[in-house]
Amino acid sequence: MSSLEDLKKRIYRPSIEKKLTERLEYEYNPEPLKPQPIKEHFFTPKRKKILKLTLSGILFLVIFIVGLFWLGAKGHFDKDKIIIELNGLLKIESGEFLKYDFIIRNNNNISLENVKLIINYPEGSHLQNPEKKESTETFYLEHIPAKGAKSVTSYVKIFGPEDSKEIIKTKLSFVPARLSSELEKAQDFAVDIISSPLKIVIDAPKIIALNKNVVYTVSLSNYSDNIFEDARLKINYPEGFKVVEFSPRQPDISDHTWQFEKILPQEQKEFKITGKFTQSLDIINFSVALELKESDNKYQIYTQSYSAESFTPAPISIDIQPTNLTVPSVVYAGSNLGIIINFQNTTDSILRDIVLTVEVSGEILKYGSIMPSNQGIYIENENKIIWDSRHIPQLAILGPFEAGIASINLGIKDTIPLKDYSDKNFTLEATARIRPNIIPSELSSIELENSAKTEVKLNSILRFSEVISSQDDSPLSTSGPRPPVMSQKTTYLIAWQLLNYYNDLSNIIVESYLPQGVYWEDEWWPKNNNITFDPLTGKLLWQVNELKAGTGFTSPVKQVIFKVSNVPSPSDVEEQLILLGESTAQGQDTFTNQYLNSALPGLSTGEKVVRQ
Repeated sequence: MSSLEDLKKRIYRPSIEKKLTERLEYEYNPEPLKPQPIKEHFFTPKRKKILKLTLSGILFLVIFIVGLFWLGAKGHFDKDKIIIELNGLLKIESGEFLKYDFIIRNNNNISLENVKLIINYPEGSHLQNPEKKESTETFYLEHIPAKGAKSVTSYVKIFGPEDSKEIIKTKLSFVPARLSSELEKAQDFAVDIISSPLKIVIDAPKIIALNKNVVYTVSLSNYSDNIFEDARLKINYPEGFKVVEFSPRQPDISDHTWQFEKILPQEQKEFKITGKFTQSLDIINFSVALELKESDNKYQIYTQSYSAESFTPAPISIDIQPTNLTVPSVVYAGSNLGIIINFQNTTDSILRDIVLTVEVSGEILKYGSIMPSNQGIYIENENKIIWDSRHIPQLAILGPFEAGIASINLGIKDTIPLKDYSDKNFTLEATARIRPNIIPSELSSIELENSAKTEVKLNSILRFSEVISSQDDSPLSTSGPRPPVMSQKTTYLIAWQLLNYYNDLSNIIVESYLPQGVYWEDEWWPKNNNITFDPLTGKLLWQVNELKAGTGFTSPVKQVIFKVSNVPSPSDVEEQLILLGESTAQGQDTFTNQYLNSALPGLSTGEKVVRQ
């Protein structure tokens, strides 16, 4: 027992008992329980139904929008997804037989309909298989499926100069499925012509100076085994180039084109063109083209070559120019002419003991009229002037880039004899030459002599006269009293005459006016003259298309005779009647291009009017 009591003592705790009693008293409530409301659940059947419908609608809308995007992406057309490709050589020989494959890729999700491909080869190309001289080919591909491709094959020969670039142009037209409008896509392809069976080589002169003869050599070679028919070689000269000579033969067309029926395999041709440059250029462009005749009889360039050079400055430059001229390069009979010669050392070397000469030639030079400056020596029988170191200091020692000057004065003859029609188009020419007698060693391999030339043209002279003519000079007749009588009609014959001296004239016009009281009788001789009268203005006009040089000297005078009349009034008594007002004649000199004029103050009867 004692052990049980001991156990109880150990287990029992008064404090724990007290706390337990208090907890039991707190939890126990003798008051009756109140009924608690039943809590309703959120997902009621009605709400669940509404939620299902809402979620179904959202899901459908999402699926619909995604479907629209998918269908839109599948049906969208992008022209940039149409690709034109070219398979074939892009570096070619001119005239080479070529095979080109053109591939059209449609990377869209819709097909293409009414597809047409146009290929424009460079001008002058020839389609092959079969061969025809056309440069445009058209292919009808009709349909290209979505994400599909089609190809066509074209055969052609492309012609062009060596080292040139030609362009193949393609144009694709099509209608995308589900669209009604036609669209186009273009693509260009560059082709380099690296060689040609027909070659032109230009051998240009090494030294080019103004007014100096130069030689261009043009070589044409056929390096193929083909025959080229209906060809021509055409030269395009630089501006200011004057041809002097051709070798071995003259061109067939003007001074620039040789024609060939055939150019045989391995054949070579060579032409030399000698000429001179009459004006200075920054760049001297000389070009030669070989052209072949097409089926339409038009020529196309097959190959061509170019030469670009520049003037080579002469070691001693020289220039000679006329002065004291009213019109450039034109002189008149009886006038004086000045000539200036400028020279310069264009090297960085010293030039010593230089000789300068000028020679003057021409039938219009007045004998013994040449007067040189600086005490130049005049050799009369040669019309030659010489200057050296004794006359001009710069000719003794001409330093680097140093310049000097000389001049002469001379006269033009008052009249030049005319023997026949060939005596016309007179000129005076002056040629200056300069050279050093002592040549520096550093310039020993260079031509140091240089020359220059100038020319002036003699203007013609137009003479115009008018006189009262007698009946013996023409088949025309006159009537009425002479001297004229008041109130009585008198008719007169008037002769217009034209004389021309040294050059042909064109478009000659003679004008005058009939004063009041003078009447046009509408008669003239010779009848083939173009003479007209305007009764409203009183203007009288005579037109002559051409007046030969020497007219009135080596050939008969040009003349027209016409009839006018007058009835003197009382106020005219004791006065001379004026039959013509001021008369003028004008024509153009076809040699100098200058207009010549001649005028007369008026023409009277030379007789006073009497009363009876």
